Amino acid sequence: MVPVKEQLDTLNAIKAYNKALKPARKAKDSLPEILTTNVATRDRWVKDYKKQKLNKERSYHAIGITDGGLPTQFN
Repeated sequence: MVPVKEQLDTLNAIKAYNKALKPARKAKDSLPEILTTNVATRDRWVKDYKKQKLNKERSYHAIGITDGGLPTQFN
């Protein structure tokens, strides 16, 4: 199982890659989000006053303390 920090880094890298694509290439070359465990998404709508558009900004946050535990017979 991949640690939550690596999952967050991967999701942020995918988001940065998709944001850097030119508009003409977004439909073909954009990467989908990966399935993760213990990661929540938060969407925030930000208004661009110059273009009069609303943009959705997504951020990722870890849920609970999931890494760093010792493996036992019960987990």
